[in-house]
Amino acid sequence: MKPAGSLEAFDRLDRQKPDMASVENQMRRARLHLRLAMNKESAHSALLDMQQVYKQYQTSASLADIQALKTPDNDEALAALAFFDQADIDFAHQLQQFYAALLSSRYRPFLEEQYGLHLFEQASHFRRLIRPEVLQDLHVERLLVRQYQQIMRDLRFTMKGQTMNRHVLQRYLHDPDRHIRQQAYQAYAEGMAALGDPLDEHFTQLLHCRQQIAQKLGFASKADLAWQRMPHHELQRSGISELRALIQRYVLPLTREIRHLQRRRLSLDQLDWSDQFSLLTEGLPRLQMTLEQLVPSLADVIVRQSDMDFAFRRLQDAGYINIIKAGSAGSPGVATSMVLTAVGLPCTCLCSDGSALDLLPVLQQLGYAFASTCYTGDLVEYSLPEPLVVQTQGYAMALLLLPHLETAFGITHDDYQLLQLSQMLLDLTQDCMVDDFEEQLYAGPNLTAAERCQLWLDLERSYMPDLNHEHDDYFAAGRTWQLSESIWLKPYSQIGRTLALLPALDLWRLSKANPTGAWRRYTQFCSYGSQMSFVDLLKKADLASPLDPITIKRVAYAVCNDLSL
Repeated sequence: MKPAGSLEAFDRLDRQKPDMASVENQMRRARLHLRLAMNKESAHSALLDMQQVYKQYQTSASLADIQALKTPDNDEALAALAFFDQADIDFAHQLQQFYAALLSSRYRPFLEEQYGLHLFEQASHFRRLIRPEVLQDLHVERLLVRQYQQIMRDLRFTMKGQTMNRHVLQRYLHDPDRHIRQQAYQAYAEGMAALGDPLDEHFTQLLHCRQQIAQKLGFASKADLAWQRMPHHELQRSGISELRALIQRYVLPLTREIRHLQRRRLSLDQLDWSDQFSLLTEGLPRLQMTLEQLVPSLADVIVRQSDMDFAFRRLQDAGYINIIKAGSAGSPGVATSMVLTAVGLPCTCLCSDGSALDLLPVLQQLGYAFASTCYTGDLVEYSLPEPLVVQTQGYAMALLLLPHLETAFGITHDDYQLLQLSQMLLDLTQDCMVDDFEEQLYAGPNLTAAERCQLWLDLERSYMPDLNHEHDDYFAAGRTWQLSESIWLKPYSQIGRTLALLPALDLWRLSKANPTGAWRRYTQFCSYGSQMSFVDLLKKADLASPLDPITIKRVAYAVCNDLSL
């Protein structure tokens, strides 16, 4: 289903909380319809009935998430999140029961022929992870994560006599003035100092909750549960361990050279952690136009390069894309969610102060929007890609558009490209560090709070050896991991960025010699939705596997050559 010209306006979407009694009733009727189906057409109709309820419910949940991200301190928005914390568990129970009927249906062969095996693999996987005996534990886990998010949202820092939240403070870490960066770093450390012990205790509770869920579901450890929850669970953890080793072998030396050149540019004897984002002497390149002006011109580029009608403007006109100025509506940041009233429509609210930092999420959003116009199919599971596919679409679009940003940056265009490619290499090693931390955290015996922090310090020395911690009571104690939201929300999810970045960077490598061929592969990759797994989808679109050592070598060489390392 492609977005039509008469796309329903975003601000007119129904924001009422669903009546859960009615939702459960509709799901039960759809399940009964499927169990009593006398022919394949009736079974197909029951599946579509469930999908209609699924879309309506998920649209309401997505709108609540978006509103909470746009107005994080609004009581009504926070109340809606609390409502869905419980409602999601109730809905998951109904969905689990429907999937049980689907998997045992006598018309399964017909439905498999219609929609492929991947739908049924997803249904079976969902049933394994969501069972009645763990529903209350899942609710407790959700509450513990929400409490962490609320703590971080409420946190305020003081710098130069001003009070600010975390997102605003982080902007100062990109300032070209080292004194300002050091002030921001110190403000960060002082603001977090009192939270170190409480967050350690909070995380211990979260680990215990996840261990209980794993045991009730029959997993050998919470590590197995954490991995099975990931959309890339079909990959072997041993393959991820090998990936980390390859990144250390081929990419880490390049990141060390990036840090060496950074230190020379900044005329520093050593790099401190407050310097980590200051890769250029002059600071971030300045955008020569607003993001509102840039987006339509890039949409034109996408239409020309892909030879496809691009509905991004219609999404923007209908209010699915919002770019608002930081200060008038909140802190710099981006909120993205998929709204299911029309299959796969992405909705983004970007709160921007006009910094080049905000350009990457815009470019990624162009990728999501483009892909959403390529999907076909009448099932949510059949049409919406898994998060790892979406990440790859976003990063690939950002890289394919790099040569087309001259008007956005003028003479500093090369600086932006250098900054983006350098940061992506640095991100690869950081993702592997987080994944290594999580593997040892979840697979081994329960570590004490002190052992967790020591493990993090040891990994920092291994993956990021060129950054020196200034003396403080928080970062130097090995508690930086507490700031990584992915560790709290979704263990093993951070490595997903590396799994998405590697094929995207390889596509960028191909585009330098053959732009037309690269865009053709990208369009093909976007057109399949989630009809197959991430690995199979890469093969179908003739894109490189992130687990292939040759991919990592090629990417490392190509970026090294482009950056003259």
